Amino acid sequence: MKSLIPNEAIRRILFSKLSEQVPNFDFAAVQLSAQLLMSSQQTIHLFENHFAQWGLSQGRFAILMLLYNLPENDWTPVKLAEATCVTKATVTGLVNNLSRDGYITRQQHPDDGRKISLRLSESGEQFVQGMIPQHFEQISQIYSNLDGQQIKQICDALTLLQQVIIPGAEKETKQYIE
Repeated sequence: MKSLIPNEAIRRILFSKLSEQVPNFDFAAVQLSAQLLMSSQQTIHLFENHFAQWGLSQGRFAILMLLYNLPENDWTPVKLAEATCVTKATVTGLVNNLSRDGYITRQQHPDDGRKISLRLSESGEQFVQGMIPQHFEQISQIYSNLDGQQIKQICDALTLLQQVIIPGAEKETKQYIE
């Protein structure tokens, strides 16, 4: 995978030069940012390829998972946008594509005729049921070189980082899980 982040040897030279130019240059923080960017790029690339084998994107997958696993939530496009932290316009595009592919249906909202409710179609349910085992098996394989304690440590560190970068992110996420 291609990355715009220089390799470690070049980064060290670059950071050394930058530390001469920038007062209070925090090498560790800059190194952490570079590592996170590289890891994020690699992970995104890995999952883009992973979802592509089913003709999905990360967004389409997220919508399918919500509709499949939490059907009682009476999903509307607005609720999906809030739950996935994307714009309503993004959800509209995802919903249009999933509807075109026959995976979801639109129905009049039972309480408000101006709204639509979204549901998985029968073919959508069959599609999700068929891909879920393979999806989660692939995820297990990706991280198979890590033991449970290592995974927990990484998750804890990433949670801490998210709280520093995006204050309130944990609270925001919990409201959709509970």
